[in-house]
Amino acid sequence: MPQKAKYPVVRKFTIDTDGTSDIYVDIGKNLSMINHRLYRQGRSYRVRVSLTAPTGSQIAAITTLPDTWWARRAYNKVRTIWMMRIGSMKEAGAAVGRWNDFKVGYDNSHHDNFGSTKDAEMVTDATGTQTAFSLGNGEWNLSELLDNDGNNNSFRMLGTTSGTEFGVIDSYSHVTNVFSPDPDETGTGSNAYSDLLLGEGGDDSDMDDQGDYPPYNEVDFPQHEVLQAQLTAVYGLGAAETAAGIQRLSSGYFDAPLGLLRITPGASMEMTIEVQEGDYKGVNAPAWE
Repeated sequence: MPQKAKYPVVRKFTIDTDGTSDIYVDIGKNLSMINHRLYRQGRSYRVRVSLTAPTGSQIAAITTLPDTWWARRAYNKVRTIWMMRIGSMKEAGAAVGRWNDFKVGYDNSHHDNFGSTKDAEMVTDATGTQTAFSLGNGEWNLSELLDNDGNNNSFRMLGTTSGTEFGVIDSYSHVTNVFSPDPDETGTGSNAYSDLLLGEGGDDSDMDDQGDYPPYNEVDFPQHEVLQAQLTAVYGLGAAETAAGIQRLSSGYFDAPLGLLRITPGASMEMTIEVQEGDYKGVNAPAWE
């Protein structure tokens, strides 16, 4: 049986943190830039992150959005509404961009600085004389939806809804709240093992007041991040520090919902991000639904 031809794609790129402030990586955006084709954001990209050229003591934490049922449902709820609006535009004869794609921010900071200072700079090499990739006249913007008051709303996965800034998970919490009844009538219960089995005329235990609340916050879904790896380099230190240090230069592969990463670097550093080979335009990125 002939071997299936590989999809020609560049799956690896280098970023420069350019300091110690939190930065964000949008895998779909970077793959689109280097491969000259659209890689949609609404996928779960399987990636690994490595320190490219450690030059001293370096630490970097890599976090992702939670890959939970409510995070997926919250995202797909608002994405479905966006797609319905796009469909209505097409039916009305309006032109829709060829590369139109639903895009959200990771959290408040990423949302408010989308495509600017908080985005990690992708560079062409890791030799210390990097040349930054340029989007040129390309476009990678947050999606917007017009509400009934005529305001454009944009979206972020983490964070509360405020004004025209739509918190995706936060808003989903409000539409799924379910009241848990708390019975008023409860029994007194009994003591000693022999009295646990109720006899004739025995009182009810407190069992009618147990389990009437869920083992989690019934009002709001958690808006936590997932720490996928903490990379550490001790390259170039003295023998004593090296012997005492714990070094981890690569994260191993993990799933990044929507291809969004938040990186907290301990120093300016270069990092290599590689997307696993797969069936979505050459990379492993099933739909996040």
